[in-house]
Amino acid sequence: MKIKQFHIKQNIILLFFAFSIFNIALAQKRLIGVPLFDKHLNLGKCKLCNDRDSKSNEQIKSFTKNYPFQNVDVFSKKQIDSFLNYCDHEFQDSDYTVLTKAYILFAKADFMGSMVHFSDSDFLSKEYLEDKELPSANIAFKITNLYDTLLKMDLDNETKIFLRKTRMLTFQEIGLLSIFESISPMIFENKNTEEMYDLTYKQLADKYFQDESFTDYIPFQGYLGLNLGLSGNMGKYNLMGAEVSYEWVANRNPFNNEGRIDIIGLVYHKESGGNRNEFLFNFLNFRKIDFASVNLFQFGLQSGLTNEWNWCYRPQLGYAFGPFQIGYAYNFTFNAEARKNANGHLFTFNFSYPLIRIGKYQ
Repeated sequence: MKIKQFHIKQNIILLFFAFSIFNIALAQKRLIGVPLFDKHLNLGKCKLCNDRDSKSNEQIKSFTKNYPFQNVDVFSKKQIDSFLNYCDHEFQDSDYTVLTKAYILFAKADFMGSMVHFSDSDFLSKEYLEDKELPSANIAFKITNLYDTLLKMDLDNETKIFLRKTRMLTFQEIGLLSIFESISPMIFENKNTEEMYDLTYKQLADKYFQDESFTDYIPFQGYLGLNLGLSGNMGKYNLMGAEVSYEWVANRNPFNNEGRIDIIGLVYHKESGGNRNEFLFNFLNFRKIDFASVNLFQFGLQSGLTNEWNWCYRPQLGYAFGPFQIGYAYNFTFNAEARKNANGHLFTFNFSYPLIRIGKYQ
């Protein structure tokens, strides 16, 4: 008996140890987390943007006020060159403070990142001229060199961390990370740039991973998560309940999100003061695409209409704002006996968000 108890205790200890190791591994790989509190996605504060001394602040105001263009939507090659030359000229001003000079380089790097989307710019390499969303190595190297110059300036450590994060974010926004992955599909898993046949992109990838090692920053916010929320509908019957789903989300900020898609979901509703219950199952529920919400593949089981559970189909269309949804649905019950009491128009409302991330950021 004592030997059996010893083995049980031993197994419990081993299971606990294995679970602890597994949790540590998950934390290291960032497979599970709460995105709304994830510090790895925060750029932090920067003195180049605010908290400047009065002299630097006045100089930067003068610099931005005298831009060689104002309110321009589409930039020509001449306007691009004009701005870049203006930055270079102003940078030489000996009266400018270190913060002012840093701001000028920062503004130039930001502008060059946006040049990727200019259709009439000749800064795109011939290899990618057909796809204006992909950057050339030429632009990426120019941006990288500007940030390297910034990092060598006499700036506080917090600002330098911010600059490294911003360079990583710029690489993401101009499509450079997609190019890395197309050259070496497992590069973000093993961080091995030796497999990259293109030396130019290898050097840029090395720079990206160097910034990552300094900052532990994640420049993208899409993820797969466990969506939790409240749900209800009003019609012939008023029901309230809860929902859970496995969902892809484009942005961790609920009010800055253009895409949320439920891969599979479950909703439970109960009638207030009545005996009606329902379980709804859905898949490929486009919970938020811009401002629209479309749920065409939603089926369910309803009780309280007859002496047995009845199958139903409930397509739903609506409007989405942040974590909130309102919409219209029509309930169609397959059981002919229950249709008179169950079929009908419904006003729906939801409040939900994927609070728990499962898997890495994408």
